[in-house]
Amino acid sequence: RAISNCVNECMPLMSDTQFIDFKFAAKYSRASGFKFTVDGFHNMPRKGIFIAIFCLSPPATFYSENHDSWQTHLASWFDWDSPARSPIFKEEYVKFDDVEFRKELCAIVDVREVIYSRKGWELKEFAWTAVPLFTYDGFCNSGHYQFPLFKGKVRPRIIKDLQHCDD
Repeated sequence: RAISNCVNECMPLMSDTQFIDFKFAAKYSRASGFKFTVDGFHNMPRKGIFIAIFCLSPPATFYSENHDSWQTHLASWFDWDSPARSPIFKEEYVKFDDVEFRKELCAIVDVREVIYSRKGWELKEFAWTAVPLFTYDGFCNSGHYQFPLFKGKVRPRIIKDLQHCDD
């Protein structure tokens, strides 16, 4: 409390106060890598059980014939005390090491609805989004973000377009 009082007195917040954006403190380092997670969904259109499957694109191996399960990640460990239409996941960050900088690199987040019936469990394609991981000039898009979800399944044409995107 004493520290916050000193900060407030010594560095008062004024209309022209500028903050340091640490996103641009250091360029991306392939040796250091980066971390990514899906920590939840917000304001889902209906109550249900939803999970997130995500992978890097390119190469988007989850959607290729040469599927590599080691490059596909899952967010499904629920905080059961979270709201049904805004579920929170408890997964830790996934560390990506030795990933080459590519301005078009993104994480494809595939949202699946878990449906249980007498026949058993089914994962139904529900929605998806793409999360750009780098700025065009070599920095990580670090921070916490909300992204819109696009209804339906991820179409191969969209993945291909994203992998050859210039901006």
